[in-house]
Amino acid sequence: MFRKVIITIAVFLLVGLCVFGVGAVADPDVGAPQAIVPESACPVVGCASGECHAWDSLTDRYHQASDASLNLWILAPVVLVVGLVLLVKKVR
Repeated sequence: MFRKVIITIAVFLLVGLCVFGVGAVADPDVGAPQAIVPESACPVVGCASGECHAWDSLTDRYHQASDASLNLWILAPVVLVVGLVLLVKKVR
């Protein structure tokens, strides 16, 4: 059981490092994660005042999910979980 936990953690870390590596290669501005502080600028529009996150702008800006969003937030985790389940069953 302990071995399965170690393998699962290792796979999650490997996938995370791969995603971070691809992001770093795609955009040289990608750096190590930093803590969010009150002076941090919004990653979407760059404001630090909070005005860019008013309720009206949130309801007017997003109308439909893009295909990239669907792939990233729904299909990728499903593929990861299915892969981990198959890995755990194969290890047993």
